[in-house]
Amino acid sequence: MLSWFAVAAVMLAIAVFRSTRHAVPAIELPMLKVPSFALAVASATAFFAGFAGMLLGGVLYLTQVWGQSILRAGFELAVGPLMAMAGRHARVPDRAAVWDGQPRRDRRSPSRSGDRAERRPPRPHP
Repeated sequence: MLSWFAVAAVMLAIAVFRSTRHAVPAIELPMLKVPSFALAVASATAFFAGFAGMLLGGVLYLTQVWGQSILRAGFELAVGPLMAMAGRHARVPDRAAVWDGQPRRDRRSPSRSGDRAERRPPRPHP
């Protein structure tokens, strides 16, 4: 398993080396000098590495500890991505309740009182 990490590190070094010497590089290294971009790349790399570890750990736990088949483990882990897709395509109602119990108006729709939206003070919590 660790040998694959070594292979990945060598391949990354080769890609960076070729990007420094190619006319049209695959990885534009000067962009990493921009601090916000470098932080975003580092954050995304850390997130995806952790996410991949979680997926691998979930499959290994379901198959080796609980003794489930690979097919059943795959079906059980597929629920998360399916719910994410379903949530993305769900309809959002025009009005939703807020903490004070009053419905909030959609910001795109005109308010009943003209240009100015009604504002009510929040109710005190018991």
